[in-house]
Amino acid sequence: MKMKPILIFALLFLTSYSGVVLAQDKPEEEEQSYGIFETQDEYFQFMGAVKENPETLPMVNVINDIVLGQELGTTGKEFR
Repeated sequence: MKMKPILIFALLFLTSYSGVVLAQDKPEEEEQSYGIFETQDEYFQFMGAVKENPETLPMVNVINDIVLGQELGTTGKEFR
């Protein structure tokens, strides 16, 4: 059974490309940013207080975006 030349080239390309992709170093993880807070504990404490207050509860998504310096609506998109 003969293989068509295009199929041979495709197989060679895929095997060589996968070797290049697998050989790449993984990018280092960026440090977690907590927006205006220095530590994760400060951030969690603040957001916990926001969630406990019935007056601010409806605005948790917006407050979270502002505190973290994200585009408004980012948190809402994650949790729909």
